[in-house]
Amino acid sequence: STYQGNMFDLRATQDLTIDKIDIHTRETHMVSVVIYSRQGTFVGHESDFQDWQLHGITEVMGQGDSNPTPVDGFNPIHVTPDSPTGVYVTLQNGVMDYSSSGEVGDLFADDGKLSMTVGTGNRHSFQQFWRNRVFNGRFYYTLGTVTSGPTKAPTLQPTTSPTPYPLQTVSAPFRGGNGQSGVMFDIAAIDSLELVSIDINSESTSNEYTVEVWTIEGSYKDHSHSKDGWTGHGVVVTQGMGEGQPTVLSGFSPIHIEEGQTKGIYITDREGNMKYSSGVNGQGAILVGNENLHVLEGSGCRYPFGKSYTPRVVNANFHYKLASGLHSGVGSTESPSKAPTISPTANPTATRSDSDEKSITTTWESNNGQAGNMFNIQPWKTIMITSFDLHCEKTELVHLKIYMKEGTYIGFEASPASWGDPICETDVIGQGSGNPTPVPDGCFDPITADAFKEYSFYITLTTGDLRYTKINNDDEGDVFVENSDLTVFRGIGVRYEFGGIKGAGGVYRPRLWNGDIKYYVEDECHMKGEPCNVGSDCCVRHVCNDGVCDYMVDAVYF
Repeated sequence: STYQGNMFDLRATQDLTIDKIDIHTRETHMVSVVIYSRQGTFVGHESDFQDWQLHGITEVMGQGDSNPTPVDGFNPIHVTPDSPTGVYVTLQNGVMDYSSSGEVGDLFADDGKLSMTVGTGNRHSFQQFWRNRVFNGRFYYTLGTVTSGPTKAPTLQPTTSPTPYPLQTVSAPFRGGNGQSGVMFDIAAIDSLELVSIDINSESTSNEYTVEVWTIEGSYKDHSHSKDGWTGHGVVVTQGMGEGQPTVLSGFSPIHIEEGQTKGIYITDREGNMKYSSGVNGQGAILVGNENLHVLEGSGCRYPFGKSYTPRVVNANFHYKLASGLHSGVGSTESPSKAPTISPTANPTATRSDSDEKSITTTWESNNGQAGNMFNIQPWKTIMITSFDLHCEKTELVHLKIYMKEGTYIGFEASPASWGDPICETDVIGQGSGNPTPVPDGCFDPITADAFKEYSFYITLTTGDLRYTKINNDDEGDVFVENSDLTVFRGIGVRYEFGGIKGAGGVYRPRLWNGDIKYYVEDECHMKGEPCNVGSDCCVRHVCNDGVCDYMVDAVYF
């Protein structure tokens, strides 16, 4: 039989320490082996991560079917004669081979000092399990006297090479309540340490969940919108465990933080599955910590280095080794505020989750470009526009301006007075052709766009580095893309600034703006064909007929 892991009980007739295991896996590539134990039997604790202690996550080369794959370098497992010790051995990126035999709890192997019971086959990690399964492998242990002689598999043999320094853990609670693609935060090291694995909180249950790990020297605070200065520690493909359960990240390059230093950490996926919590004491305040390190409150982030939300706090377990091995770092404590509130308010303020933010994408298939674009939009619901991504072919600093006006741009292409001052003017770092270049957070105040009104935007660089799409027809003003919230229309390309003004000769039509519009729906309502109750759920100029929204009889549509 195969699945990703085994749980079973070990019993000892005297104190002993296991510091190496051989496992049985048919895999012949690098695999991540995760080892847990608990004081007492595993039975009844198959699905509860909180009841287990992590001993380590080790990268080893699988030796294939019927060959022992040695695993060491984990925090030793201590087995005493007082009670059974539950053990859980699992792979993150492969299958373990095991046998079917007997009943859970039956004695399977015994060398007189150490014995093992029939257990379960388990899906990584702490999910489904199948009873009456037997771990295939070997344990190496240290005790006062050395045993010898063959026994039934698994063979129990001694060794004399204990692991010098154990893994230690600091945990930030898995409260959830908010989320986006990623989370940025700082870790301040009191002692020199090496962060070797992280358990995160994610909605994903994919068995190929992909997560990136980045760091930057010093605080992340001034570096959340650009990858400049960041170091990638690896792309981890793992089993997503779902919200509230630890999704294990291992196999990335260890993160070294020197005594007295701060390092920015960025953990992100591409799908927006990361779960975190809203902050309490503000960006940079201590979230959790112990005598070795502090984890600070940070920000939620849109992938890859996009809009950020502050303060937000990571939900994670951090597993680390001390460089010196001098401290024993026990557990973790949440940093108390001077006057924390522990009871709920009678009138809580509703907050909007970052994951409520929506977006509409036009295209990234550019074949032309100039400095800017003008185009119209029309919301079908009242929305609040929070940001844009644009298409810039440069990978260096460029200067951006964004203008907005009510009504169409047509007839106002060369009329700066009609547009007024830009709502946003800033420098951005272009992300290159085919990649979204995010407008920095806070460049403009959120824009409320009312349902059924027309608005126009003029997004321009001061250089001709904006990419857009040229189409060979006369369909300027036709629908380009739309969803149930808003429509984006075909527009024009524009030379900087306002077509060069003189006769607006620098206007090219029609052209398709490339980018994303980020927004929230202010008053969520239902459109034609969507279900409704009585009528209160339907949007402006709609009515509820037989439980379905429809246009009002006197509504005029163009």
